[in-house]
Amino acid sequence: MENNFKVDDLVFFGRNDLGIIIGKEKDDIFKIMKDGSERPVIVSIQLRELKRASFDRKLFTVKDQLTNTISVGDMVRVLDGPLKV
Repeated sequence: MENNFKVDDLVFFGRNDLGIIIGKEKDDIFKIMKDGSERPVIVSIQLRELKRASFDRKLFTVKDQLTNTISVGDMVRVLDGPLKV
């Protein structure tokens, strides 16, 4: 199987797991960071179990506090929330 995966690729694996590649080990085993119940979890997954994740950008929308729809690529101004220093 040809290995076209690289660090920072978003991948599917297992039944419904989604994660990001954060490293590669020997023998086509990849380190994947996925969401855990309390914090992110690092798992080792073999190449044959990985599928490239691609999404229809129209499917990813959220509502702001005024119930306006925000989609991927929209420009927004953050008025409230944590500050980055």
